[in-house]
Amino acid sequence: QAQAQLNWALTPKGYFVFSTLVPPRFPMTCRPRPGIPFGHRFETFADPSKLTGHTVRTEDDVLHIKNLPGFPVTEIRRIKDEKGNVQEKKVPRVVIGQKDSELLMSYLTVPYMRVPLVISFFATEDRIHSLRSEQLRNLLDSVMFEPGAYLPMNMNTEPKFVPTRNEQLLATPYGSLINELHRSPDAVLQSVLKLLELALDLDTGTFKASTVDIILYIVRLCCRVDNYIDFMIEIAKGTHESIRTPLRDVHVTPTTLAKLEAYQASLRKLLRGKVHMTVEGYITQAMREIEGKGDDEVVDRNTKVACRMHTHLLLLYRNVPLKDLNPDIASTLLCGFIFLTIRHTWNLNLLEIPEWELYELLQVMRRRLIAYTRSLDQQPLNQLMEAAVRVSTGTGMRKLVGKADTKARNWAYINGDRSLGRFTVLTAQSRFYTLKESKVKAVDDTKDLGVEIDWQIIQLTLRTSHLKALSKAIAANQDVTLIFGTKSMQAATIQNAENREWVRLVGRQHDIQHWKTPDPRLAEQELMREYDPTELEKTEHWIVPIWEPVRRKFFIPPPPNPPIPIWMPEKPLEENAEVCYMTASHPKLGGTIKEIYVFKTLQIVEIYDVMSYGRRFYRSLVYSTNARYALRDLQPPTGQRRQMWVSWGRHEAGNPWQGDQSRGVSCVVTRHRDYSGNLSNTEEQLIPERLLYGIVPHCLFETHRFWQDANDNIHGYPIQDEKGPIICVDWKSMRKVGGLEEPGVCAKITRVPYKIFKERMKAMEKLDAMEKKLVLGRSISLDRGGESKDGKVAPEAAPVEEKEKSIDEVELTLVNMLYAPPKSKIFNMFKTLKRIEKLSYMCCWTRSTDLEAGDFDIDLVECPRLKLSFVGRKDHKGKTQLYSVDHSDLYVSNERSMLTCSLLRGIPHSLLMQNANGEIKILVPCVDPVRPPIQS
Repeated sequence: QAQAQLNWALTPKGYFVFSTLVPPRFPMTCRPRPGIPFGHRFETFADPSKLTGHTVRTEDDVLHIKNLPGFPVTEIRRIKDEKGNVQEKKVPRVVIGQKDSELLMSYLTVPYMRVPLVISFFATEDRIHSLRSEQLRNLLDSVMFEPGAYLPMNMNTEPKFVPTRNEQLLATPYGSLINELHRSPDAVLQSVLKLLELALDLDTGTFKASTVDIILYIVRLCCRVDNYIDFMIEIAKGTHESIRTPLRDVHVTPTTLAKLEAYQASLRKLLRGKVHMTVEGYITQAMREIEGKGDDEVVDRNTKVACRMHTHLLLLYRNVPLKDLNPDIASTLLCGFIFLTIRHTWNLNLLEIPEWELYELLQVMRRRLIAYTRSLDQQPLNQLMEAAVRVSTGTGMRKLVGKADTKARNWAYINGDRSLGRFTVLTAQSRFYTLKESKVKAVDDTKDLGVEIDWQIIQLTLRTSHLKALSKAIAANQDVTLIFGTKSMQAATIQNAENREWVRLVGRQHDIQHWKTPDPRLAEQELMREYDPTELEKTEHWIVPIWEPVRRKFFIPPPPNPPIPIWMPEKPLEENAEVCYMTASHPKLGGTIKEIYVFKTLQIVEIYDVMSYGRRFYRSLVYSTNARYALRDLQPPTGQRRQMWVSWGRHEAGNPWQGDQSRGVSCVVTRHRDYSGNLSNTEEQLIPERLLYGIVPHCLFETHRFWQDANDNIHGYPIQDEKGPIICVDWKSMRKVGGLEEPGVCAKITRVPYKIFKERMKAMEKLDAMEKKLVLGRSISLDRGGESKDGKVAPEAAPVEEKEKSIDEVELTLVNMLYAPPKSKIFNMFKTLKRIEKLSYMCCWTRSTDLEAGDFDIDLVECPRLKLSFVGRKDHKGKTQLYSVDHSDLYVSNERSMLTCSLLRGIPHSLLMQNANGEIKILVPCVDPVRPPIQS
């Protein structure tokens, strides 16, 4: 920045501008140095040569061009095909014919005279529709506002011949439009007024009409012409804020000044009357269309429409002096600026009006607006500020329909030299004003301020939370896009610290906590006995042949790197233990980085990644030596191999070192207690599926989305069917965790019907309310069991025989078949069903609630990917069988014969099914077989 500084020097030859870029120190020039082509920094859109593709200098050149530009636009037409179906088709269409094009190109060949010619060309009922072409809009802007050729001071003489022989005289010192306004304003301004009137006639009453683009463009053009008129009037009267000396060759006569003032009054009457009502009507339509709707696409589309309209309303009042400000104008400006600050995403060129022009408008009007606002009495100030709050938060329109807001909150100034322009709501003790109050109070600047509006930076704050568009770092996060998609959202910053930014989404009842720095911590290392295959106890020798091949492959790096330390529990495994739990620690920093489970009977190893999410540690399954037994859907590699797989890794999948790479950088999404989809009566946190890999069967992630309540219990809500069953994951302490033979905590997964779950949550809410009342010492009248209020014993109700409920009407508990005891009926059933499906897409449900007893029946087995279900019921002999729900009277058969076994030898992925008549059928899943190529 220092090197880019410019220095000015006065020499006998004139002023020189030098750059401090070194070396060397060289003067800045208006033209490139020799050898560098000279051209325009910004190309004009009104060059007839570029528009026609031919060299055009005079009108004669236009007459010799065969095909002139028609400025095509794309229209969407509905066309019926041969079958009668209506289809939308994009069709190009020219907006002006050859005759009009010839006339327009001819006007462009006379730059000194083209302003009134071109503006009058478009100010007709038939040609105004051609301005839907963006190319023609750019052309008209170039004609009206490009300064054109510059007239040097030494050539300020009138041409003596017509046409002149010296084209340099056909130039102006300050631009073509200023030249027209002070010499002959009638031709230009009459056409501008007519163009605006024609534009208003195109209004159909809806912001979705195709003519809205034309209307808004002409509004922008007229507002900019109004800027030029205002500038000329101030120069003529000597009232300009910064220019005091007369302009060269600009002489505004009294007659011309009167004309300019009359045209300006007519133009502003239209702009601030009909145009204002039309544009604000579009805003009202757009915002009311999204009231009470959850369609994010409609909300985002209409919010962009409202931003677009607010920018045009701001443009209408660019030149309002302080003496002409009134509550309606001030409210329009304040609401527009704050709405854009909160709802618009800046620096993406989403608006037709350049953002720098809006900032310039703010700079011009800011002092005037602050001075006007501080001059208001209490009631007008309250109404002005409440309108801004309503518009910015989406709780209402700028103007209230019907009676005035007689219950508006009392607003006050904020004391302090640096608080000029800051206003806040008074405390609840003086919340509502009375008709007698007129003087505005002042309060000290404290952290307890509620709603605050700062005119200096045009910002609305809710309890120190600044509203803004959601940052890209948060909006692009995978967990945020999972819930909200890729829509732009507005947020209020609740807290912003070094490691965490906490934002609240406006109108969505969700919070996001963005942990923006990596978590420096590692999970605590709880196991202290280092694994050594030569020092294991006798009851642990079975671990070595299962675990050692995996350890050598993934946990012993090439020298000189040391092996990854592996740790085991201090207490040796019991003789009947089926699972060994170990951890891997960081070789230098310590701390647990991996969790390892070795299964004795299944002969498999599962490795979990220990990851940080929201500064809490979670485990996630990343590797298994047999993907068929993993609760996560892991896919074994099917690509080309250099050699055959080893026996222990025939079905291995995943990689222990390719897990979560975020290092704790995460976005934790929470939804409020009163959110319509939250049934837990507490705030809930989103639990992404990657944090439940290996805990919940993968098939449930496709039908449910999981949220964790304040008690750390997890609830899976249906994604499609809102009233479908709820999946509950509750943490339960157990005497012995299955297979480990050690006490611990397990996840109990149940499927609860929606109605039962909702009633249960309501009952818990009532119980919590009663407990709170007891804590507060309030007396609660509880009826004694069996007694009425008058003390008499109520008669016992007659017993009602309950109808047996179907499987979909009762609560079911998920059985983890991975930890089923060997030789148990659950384990045997798992060995049978794994022939047709992986464990990750298999759910085994039981009505029993006490799974520690070990003696329970299987009521339902679901294989959602295969669209198969099995239920346990008794056959005609009274023996419990596993019946297929999808194939009538078929159950899994245990009958075997030599002939049947020989027939099934080539179909290992099949089930033998049998009916009551003893007929045998084979159930084969429909899969896409893949044979990995192996190099020979």
